[in-house]
Amino acid sequence: MRTTLRIFLVFAVLIAERGRAAEEADFQGDVQPLLQKFCLRCHNVEKMTSGIRVDRLDGSLEDRHLFLWKDILKQINTEAMPPEDEPHPTADQRRFLV
Repeated sequence: MRTTLRIFLVFAVLIAERGRAAEEADFQGDVQPLLQKFCLRCHNVEKMTSGIRVDRLDGSLEDRHLFLWKDILKQINTEAMPPEDEPHPTADQRRFLV
């Protein structure tokens, strides 16, 4: 019984690690390019408009970034960002980000 439990735990850890790697790949391939295109010009290490930086976000959803992600979600949902004088994501891109 203990051997079966150990094998199960090993597989559970491996599956969780693969899931995290897949989330990171999806973020880098799908989400990060949209953030770079529509947000990074104003929310980077040099400019940090409103004190917000998106250049250091990744797909890990760390606790320290959850408040920022929540705010980004609100800004995208309400179409408050990007500002009117900047390029805007399409409706499909907004839905994808949300």
